[in-house]
Amino acid sequence: MTESEINKEAAKFFPPQRYPFGLAFSQDDVVAFAQHCVEKANGWRPIEEAPKDESVIHLCLPLNKRFPDDRRVYEGRWCAAQNAFTSVNGFILLNNATHYRPLPPAPEAA
Repeated sequence: MTESEINKEAAKFFPPQRYPFGLAFSQDDVVAFAQHCVEKANGWRPIEEAPKDESVIHLCLPLNKRFPDDRRVYEGRWCAAQNAFTSVNGFILLNNATHYRPLPPAPEAA
């Protein structure tokens, strides 16, 4: 995360009206902010924030206790016709996804 991104996220966790002098942060506030920054740096975000413009993204499904070795991350997209997230080809419904992240950029040509 860049410094400006960190400052933007900090403003959400530590609003000036709650902490007018910026000195009275609770330990819980600081821990929550640190966890948020780690999640944001890893790129995973709540599914509620996922784009619904049919762009391809990574979707994370919850762990299946019956089949713990099952795949949990899929490339998928929003499918307006099915009103749900699906695999890229549209054959697998992924409507129980909990998080998403944008696809990473492709590597530079060598």
